[in-house]
Amino acid sequence: MGMVIGQILRRFSDYEDAIRARRRIAVNIDTAFAGLVSESLSWLHSKYFDESVSDTEFAEYISITHFGGDDINIISEPHYAVPFMRHLMEQLDSYRIWDEPDMQVGISVCGGIAFVMPELSYVNAHGAADDCCSIAKKEAKREQNQINGLAGNWFDFDFLDSDCPQSVERRRETENITAEGVHLSLEPYSFDEKQKDSPRYYKKLFERVEALERLQLPERYYRLLSESYSLGKVEFELLIERIEAEGYPLREMLGEPMVTIDSERYAVWYDAFRLSNSYQPRRIISGKEAGKWDK
Repeated sequence: MGMVIGQILRRFSDYEDAIRARRRIAVNIDTAFAGLVSESLSWLHSKYFDESVSDTEFAEYISITHFGGDDINIISEPHYAVPFMRHLMEQLDSYRIWDEPDMQVGISVCGGIAFVMPELSYVNAHGAADDCCSIAKKEAKREQNQINGLAGNWFDFDFLDSDCPQSVERRRETENITAEGVHLSLEPYSFDEKQKDSPRYYKKLFERVEALERLQLPERYYRLLSESYSLGKVEFELLIERIEAEGYPLREMLGEPMVTIDSERYAVWYDAFRLSNSYQPRRIISGKEAGKWDK
């Protein structure tokens, strides 16, 4: 958001005018994000929760723990974190932090999601989500990803099975690169239309996740496919051939399993495997679950 604010304030040469503009921007940011969050929570409630679910019950599934300007922290049952963020990011075009005839400036948002075990500390969960957000911001500010000189809109996610002192970025450098130099994580992902042809475009990620659901692979194949990236190209290709011979058209449904970006090789399917079990929201009726509801 700093790049956006800077672009607006550069229009003012007078100090007093700049101060008034900065205050106006602050109010507009508060108003815009309050609207975004309220709209997305209302959408989530109507989409995945029965009318019988009270606000108190709803808060047991997703709740705001901190909200100040464009800084929002939310704790959620895992199945609702991604749909909430996706809806919020898809509504950005409807909001402005500066709206004048000679200059209209929208909202730039980056986000991070940490999927953690219930027994993990909140501090570590928040730290992992914050790391993911920082990674997304770094990617959004790269010159080739900017939009009209402003940061793009990106998000990142990670899974944390135990309390770990290492940052998300450091763990990926040490744990998520195979012996053949393949990066297992393709993250972060972009919500920007200019990235629509990139495997890092968010819709392509969700298309892969939803394709996995339609494929209905046996659970053992999820594990084997994820692990076989680390075994090497030959073993991975053999496994794909074996699974496709059993009637599961992996490449047809998921696209190619590898991609080269900036001379580095990345696994395309890996993130979809990890996210698939945490992206299928369940419809909630007061006091009980009623299975999955259509996305």
